[in-house]
Amino acid sequence: MKYSILIFLAIFLSLNLFLQNQRVIIIKDDIIIIPINTELTISTKEEKGKFSNFEIKTESEIKAPIDVMSVLGKIEKKEIISDEIEFKFSQADFMGSKSIVLTTLQHFTKSIIFKARIRVRGAENYVETSIVPKAPNVFSVEQWSDDLDSIILFDFKLDE
Repeated sequence: MKYSILIFLAIFLSLNLFLQNQRVIIIKDDIIIIPINTELTISTKEEKGKFSNFEIKTESEIKAPIDVMSVLGKIEKKEIISDEIEFKFSQADFMGSKSIVLTTLQHFTKSIIFKARIRVRGAENYVETSIVPKAPNVFSVEQWSDDLDSIILFDFKLDE
């Protein structure tokens, strides 16, 4: 009995430490929650203009603020057609000004639209924010001056 309790306690502590080190990105139906300083590539299925079946292809942590001017200068437009969407949600430096950015690059044949909600660090609730349509194979940047900790993206559709 004593060993069972010790084994249970060891497993519980190990699992707790493991979960604390994981970056959490939740994908459910058409909802993606992205924590700050995360780079993410997802694939999705489009049917009748709506997106579903999101799958994480790659995920990594962004360790330093993005230099927006440098990134914009290095963008090379490639005519790729795929079911992938690339996101970076990170702190950024834009000509000396600090901000939070969401960059998007999608590879469908038409523009896509989606809705977003942002959460200021320390707040409990998310608030809706505006997002412009994303053209295929075009690097897009959304920017906020608030100290955000995560963003929710949802209701993905083709922009008809």
